[in-house]
Amino acid sequence: MEKTLNIKNKIITEIKKVPRKSGVYFFKDSSDQILYIGKAKNLKNRISSYFKNNDFKSDTIVTASSKIDFIETKNELEAMLLEAQLIQSNQPKFNVLLKTGQPFVYLMITNKKLPELKIVRNKKQKGTYFGPFIEKSHARKVYNFLIRTFKLKLCKQKIDQGCLYYHMGICSGNCR
Repeated sequence: MEKTLNIKNKIITEIKKVPRKSGVYFFKDSSDQILYIGKAKNLKNRISSYFKNNDFKSDTIVTASSKIDFIETKNELEAMLLEAQLIQSNQPKFNVLLKTGQPFVYLMITNKKLPELKIVRNKKQKGTYFGPFIEKSHARKVYNFLIRTFKLKLCKQKIDQGCLYYHMGICSGNCR
């Protein structure tokens, strides 16, 4: 109990050095293993909240931790992207979300003879990528705008007079 209080007091004094800027913070154990990664609009306020809240999650993380580190970012969006990337690469014990899968989507233009525009979750195929988009709905809006504006709707059929999309003005006429 006394050891826990000493560590808590040490961490509380470290918090005084934390800036009031956006960024990503890490709770680490005595062997420098990352236990929890979080993001914040204001690092000092967010980290301090772990010592003010008396909930189970906060108490568990603080009790297991012996050190806090942080990385400043330019803005909250950059912090969110960095947090997701760090959680996937470090797999911290107390983080539940973002450990698996791809949380973001990208627009991709393939490197095929006739390039296609696609919405993808990972960068496995060869092509040019735009993103990441945090919400799929935003990527879908950009995708639909580009398809409509540049008539990128491509059908896979060969039709002499063109497909229905071509006659509606949606397709560039690849089918012809």
